[in-house]
Amino acid sequence: MRHLLCRSAVLAASLLLPFALSAQTWTETAAGAGQTWSTSETPLGSGPLTRIHGTIAAGRAADIYLVRVDDLATFQVSSVGGASFDTQLWMFGVDGFGLAHRDDDVGSTQSTLTGLGPWGPGTVLIAISEYDIDPLDQGGNQLWNDTPFDTERWPDGPGAANSFTQWSGASTVARPYTLTLRGASYAAELNPADPQVAFAWVENPSTTGPAPNVSYQHTPSGELIVTERLGVGYCRVLLPGNLRDGGNLQVSPAEFPGAGNFVAVVETFLSIPGKLLCEVKTFDAAGQPVDGDFNLVYRVGGRPTDRTAYLWASDPTSASYTPATNYAFNGNRGNATIVRTGLGAYTVTLPGLGTITTGGHVQVSPIATNLASRAQVEGWGASGADMRVFVRTFDGAGNAADRMFLLHYTEAAAVQAPNLGSGAHLWANNRTAASYVPSLFYQDSNGNNAPVAPISITRAGVGTYDVMLPTHLDIFGVPTVGIYGGTPGGARVRDWVPTAAGGTSVRIECTDINYNLADQQFVLQFTSARPAGAPARNEVVGGGCNGSTLRGITRPRLGTTWQLALVDVPTTAVLPFTIVGFGNPNQVLDNQGMPGCVLHADLTVAVIGANPAYSLNLPNAAGLLGLPLHVQGGAFQATLNPRGVGLSNAIRGVVGDV
Repeated sequence: MRHLLCRSAVLAASLLLPFALSAQTWTETAAGAGQTWSTSETPLGSGPLTRIHGTIAAGRAADIYLVRVDDLATFQVSSVGGASFDTQLWMFGVDGFGLAHRDDDVGSTQSTLTGLGPWGPGTVLIAISEYDIDPLDQGGNQLWNDTPFDTERWPDGPGAANSFTQWSGASTVARPYTLTLRGASYAAELNPADPQVAFAWVENPSTTGPAPNVSYQHTPSGELIVTERLGVGYCRVLLPGNLRDGGNLQVSPAEFPGAGNFVAVVETFLSIPGKLLCEVKTFDAAGQPVDGDFNLVYRVGGRPTDRTAYLWASDPTSASYTPATNYAFNGNRGNATIVRTGLGAYTVTLPGLGTITTGGHVQVSPIATNLASRAQVEGWGASGADMRVFVRTFDGAGNAADRMFLLHYTEAAAVQAPNLGSGAHLWANNRTAASYVPSLFYQDSNGNNAPVAPISITRAGVGTYDVMLPTHLDIFGVPTVGIYGGTPGGARVRDWVPTAAGGTSVRIECTDINYNLADQQFVLQFTSARPAGAPARNEVVGGGCNGSTLRGITRPRLGTTWQLALVDVPTTAVLPFTIVGFGNPNQVLDNQGMPGCVLHADLTVAVIGANPAYSLNLPNAAGLLGLPLHVQGGAFQATLNPRGVGLSNAIRGVVGDV
């Protein structure tokens, strides 16, 4: 590996990246950062997050931001030198439970927090307030005692075991501040290249709290999904994490024992500040609202070459049309078209997806305004260079009716990039077999919980099927299911549980139009937040000194080129450089003429250039999985310090295969 690094250094001069990247600073939006765990502001960007500029407005208690802690050993957020008022800093989990607090640094009225609070790298909430405005639980109890003032502490007040819901007061005047951070990065991408996915099991919407079970939900940023019951059978789901609208929403009933029969219909989904708002309605056999559990998966965007597509069929009575392109995706191929072939019968053409080595998978969901509706896949297959999907829609009673629907097609096992999640899909093509392996051409799975094995199905009774997903863990995902064929019916998720072998068993119940159990074909998609392999990672270490920032352009994945760029280099600096090593010496350089600087990469390779970027070709060798590589940048400038050298943060790259 050392030889590989040295060879890469020789080639680096020809691989320098002329990227003009913005400073790693976030400025509070005009709407203002939120004051609760469910309304926090999410800085959007890529790579290290080094500063946050904001103002606690008069009449507001605090500002709260979502950030990612990458390195507990070097993490720090501080108001020292960035505020003229007596500050307090607080750290919470995304669910509002306290992690750490400090009122004053020793000898100062400003505050600093370190990596004391979090259990490990991940997403946290950072709050700033003025003294003596404190977080309280629902009963008005402080999560932290007032003293000691100058000590960083876990929650120790009467409300320590609870989530905060309110503050003890509000600022009377505007309080501007700057927070400086190190060992931290943006929790959400500004312009993500990979598709962004969120999912949730919305359980007992009439009785449960504002957040779905944390084991059965996921967002790109790690923020919690929030639900609100707007009425009988009417649920609002707020998806955070920079999820823009224009994506695709799939829902299906999740009727656990004791629940009634119903259909789930998408009412709307649209973007609001900081969130994606989704509304779902559930109706009984008579078309009346009824409360019911449902599973939800939202996906938006993707890479141009992704073999996937989605659309909103919004003009159900038109003879033929092109669905709205701002709610559709087909990569770098042409726009989808829809032809109405009869009452509630549609042929969807997805250009360029006909040349296939796998059968792919289709999910459809009804979308309507206060109207019981059904939508189901009647079939799909290649037609020359294109893919044709046949969809049928019905009213709540099962009569053919022109209805809007949402359609999602994918050839990959999962709707997510493999470093972000995994999944499985299948077409259950045999209604009455006691036990069988569904068509291998129409099934796929990229979970890694067990050795690769085909998905199998056991018929447990009339219309009741146990689907065995051998490579997936239940607590990291949700299934969505739909009936298959031209005859109206229903399919619902009854439950999903771990198997003794370490996979997941998903019980599906299929019904006729009157909700009687009936043997049916169905389509099933499982969406998981567990990566499909060992994810390659760029982790921020330290915060640097004297201005420059190192950030990852790509991740260190086997068989690819890992690239890093040094940005924000002072304009008067000369000879910018990067140093590369296998370890982090964590060497404080104050006594070597570089006050405030810390060396986070041992010197194995050095690369010098006018605008340096480090580039390393990683072979496809499994033995490199998990290997940490440390890179730190810097530049020479005579006036920076007595040594004339400034350093950036470091990046610890962890080699992975996805």
